[in-house]
Amino acid sequence: MVSREILNSHPISVLRKEVSKFNKSLGSIKSTQKKPELVNDMLKHPDAFSHIKMATKKERSEKQKANDAKLGAKQKAKAKPKVDKPKKPRSEKQKANDAKLGAAARARAAAKKSK
Repeated sequence: MVSREILNSHPISVLRKEVSKFNKSLGSIKSTQKKPELVNDMLKHPDAFSHIKMATKKERSEKQKANDAKLGAKQKAKAKPKVDKPKKPRSEKQKANDAKLGAAARARAAAKKSK
């Protein structure tokens, strides 16, 4: 007997394939639905999906785990550490430009308030 737990243990791609097989022979379930809606519709036809069993996660071998750890170490080695750079002192020309822009902005704000 198919249950909600069994159906939820599978990825949606597997459920969509099962629905497409079902639709070819019998009925009409939209396979473009999201997973909860698809599971609800599948539960309405338990006989059609009774062959589905609980999905099991495959165990990764030690070799795969070691390879993943090795890749992770390489990526960490490639990553550049963040270093706080000291800010460059502003030149006199930049300071004068900032003062001029600040004065212009203050003048625009004052003109806006007076309207």
